[in-house]
Amino acid sequence: MELGEGNDDGLRPRSNCLRELCHSNVILNEPSSGPWDEVTVKDFCRAAEERARSPKDNEVLLMDMARFAVQRSLENITPVFRLMLQVLGNLPGSSTLSTKTTAELVSALLAFSRDQICTQILFAMAKRQLLSIEDETSIASRAKSPGKITLTSGDVLEQSRLLCNLKKLQESQPFTAIASLQQVILKAIGLNNEAAILALDEIAELIPRLIKTQEPSGFTRSMIETLHEVLLRLAPGSTGQSLRKWNGLDAADIYEREIVAVLNVLTSLMKHLPDAAATAWSLFLPCVYGDNAARDEQVLASLILTSGSQQIRGAALGALGKMISRSHKLFTQPLKSSTDSRGASTKARTSFMSLSEKMTKNAEAACRVLTQSLKDETNPTVLAQVVRCASTLAISAPPPSISEALSLEMMNTLEGLCFSPSTDATVRAGALSSIGTHYAHAAQSTGFLVERIRHPAGLLSSFSSLYYDVDPSVPRAEIVHALESICINYAVEIGKRWNIVSPLLADALDVNQTQALRLHAIRCIKNMAASRGSFLTPGWWWEVISVHLRAAATDSFHSVRATSIAVLATISNDSFQLLDSSTAKEVSRTILSSASDNDLRVRAVAISAIGALVGFQRFSGVENCFKACYQVTLDGARESQSDIRARSLASLSSVVEAGHFVDSEYARIADVVHDGLSSSSWTNRAAAMRAAAALIDKLFQEQGRNDLDLLVEVVSASAADQQQHVKVRWNACHALAPVIPHEASRTWEVALQGLCAALRDSGNCKVCIGACRSLARLPVPSRIGPCSVVDRYDGACWRALLSAIRKLEGGEYALGVVSAARYEVSCRRSIAEAFKCLLTRTRFLIKALFCVFGTLRKACRTN
Repeated sequence: MELGEGNDDGLRPRSNCLRELCHSNVILNEPSSGPWDEVTVKDFCRAAEERARSPKDNEVLLMDMARFAVQRSLENITPVFRLMLQVLGNLPGSSTLSTKTTAELVSALLAFSRDQICTQILFAMAKRQLLSIEDETSIASRAKSPGKITLTSGDVLEQSRLLCNLKKLQESQPFTAIASLQQVILKAIGLNNEAAILALDEIAELIPRLIKTQEPSGFTRSMIETLHEVLLRLAPGSTGQSLRKWNGLDAADIYEREIVAVLNVLTSLMKHLPDAAATAWSLFLPCVYGDNAARDEQVLASLILTSGSQQIRGAALGALGKMISRSHKLFTQPLKSSTDSRGASTKARTSFMSLSEKMTKNAEAACRVLTQSLKDETNPTVLAQVVRCASTLAISAPPPSISEALSLEMMNTLEGLCFSPSTDATVRAGALSSIGTHYAHAAQSTGFLVERIRHPAGLLSSFSSLYYDVDPSVPRAEIVHALESICINYAVEIGKRWNIVSPLLADALDVNQTQALRLHAIRCIKNMAASRGSFLTPGWWWEVISVHLRAAATDSFHSVRATSIAVLATISNDSFQLLDSSTAKEVSRTILSSASDNDLRVRAVAISAIGALVGFQRFSGVENCFKACYQVTLDGARESQSDIRARSLASLSSVVEAGHFVDSEYARIADVVHDGLSSSSWTNRAAAMRAAAALIDKLFQEQGRNDLDLLVEVVSASAADQQQHVKVRWNACHALAPVIPHEASRTWEVALQGLCAALRDSGNCKVCIGACRSLARLPVPSRIGPCSVVDRYDGACWRALLSAIRKLEGGEYALGVVSAARYEVSCRRSIAEAFKCLLTRTRFLIKALFCVFGTLRKACRTN
């Protein structure tokens, strides 16, 4: 009999079990022994189609389909899976399935994962967010296990689409998700490159999430080895073979996309995982790079130098640039001592090496690749990227880290790009910036760089000729920017060639030039002034002030005005004294007028310049200049803008040190300092503490002044307060130093208590240094007599000092990584000074006790 004949239900009563199948909502618990044994696949599908017309029964229907498929696993049950996919597609958008249902569906579908339709069903369920995290983990685990069945191109593509949509797994277990995608990539190579591209793009999106979770052991190396293997599989014959020579245009196009995707993943890995760069060097561009290297040892270099695709060369350069930038610590780490086979530690080398030998060779390999690419590359976009990579190499592994011959060859190539009339404007600008970067990060003793500046027809003459070129495409701002960078380390050499540089900078500061050009010019002068070189003569300063800064001080761009004031703040007292009176007056008036500039940033720099120059007699001796400085700092200390207020309070300390005031002026200063000490900003409190230190010292120097009780109490409380910022506390310790020698002062006990508390409770090394230096100024008794008030606090001082010694020896003090050794030595020296002072005082106290004991003994004998 056939179904659908002679019955109102459209079904011939072939068996009661078939009618039950079509109309029942009961899930059979054991389908292997149930009535489905008599039902064919075709009959089951027709009955299931009838049940599918009732959407409310779809979950039960899906469960029956899964169990039927498991029971009939030896038959062709593809029609059942097709119908299952159709049922899933007809589910309403907001539908959900129970965890039990999805688990059984996934189990059944994974058992038939060889069938492409099963993967499509799982993909549909993942797309509709019907899978639980456990289901997605099971799917990923099955994908990671190597399959014994040969997969077709369509199978791999469907599997890649499925794994890319396991969003719950990607959120909670990104490493597991990436591991499953790795296996798909390896299966897809040469079979379905589109599937590999999908997986690679998905991995690139997942990598930024890895920093939030704990990385499994060996993950980074496994991932990079996979990428390396993919690139080797994609290159038939030789990696250096041009893509245009590969099998047809279509193949070249798909290979290009896949290679770019691999390189993008590699770049993302090195960006987000700290250990990826070291592994990438060993695989993609190892130190054995050369003409005789094996194909798999120069894959990245070959892609950069010989690929016919602009996209591939650009992506490879992006990966190389990220490798270089993320390897700065690897390039600069010292060699570690090794151990022999018997476990005995060998002695470290006597001469310190700034680079490990292996990473030095890697840096030189990168230098060779980039230099060759600078010579061969014809595409302006890719060439600009090569130039940027050269700049990155100069920052991470500057000369003389790389051999002088390689650095010289790269510099010659960059200069050739700079001064060639046929060079693209963008490439020329990048080459100029790269040259400046090489000079800014190279050691000051790098011989060949110095020689290029000193040579009469060298770099500076070439820059000057290029600057005055009539070609409008010449990047003049980049030329001056390169000069600015060179002046960071080689300002002295630039100063010796000032006759070439000065006219160029004067023209660059012209009001008609661009803002960027004017800013780079004034920053170049600032770098030269900050070098403190021998060329900074009064004549040089007179020329700079009269020719360059006169225009800069009235510039319309705030950064130019602020930088010009910062240049003036670097002038030394000796040079300022030798300036003529008109120039000195001009400097004073320029700074004071800038202190009332409309721009907050200019005012802040001007106020700092006042603090730097107010101590110069020639500066403050100008008529009404000192009073104006005093007024400016007081007004600025009451501003609401935090930066202006902090700078004003810091400059106020210099004003107090340089001037003499009447009582009313001291009172105003004290009020401003008290307001600063009560500020909510720790930067304001730290600056106010510096002003308080100057005020306390000034008033103790003047005879008859002993009215600082409230200020000293506030400063002492700040030194003892553990909630205060450490900079506030160590400034407070320094501020109390003038009080300690004056044992007759009413505030002496308060100051000593604050210092002892700071020394005893603080865990910061610099606070300890400040407190010990202040305690080292304790007065030593000049005669042997009765115990004074000083002696009563010797015990507290000893306890605080011993506590500091225990913290230092126990490593409890917070020491910066870079300056740990310097601060530790300074801390030990300060503790030793305080220890010596207390020991001297104790010796006098012991002598006094012996004298008292001898007097009492004589009195007892007399009686």
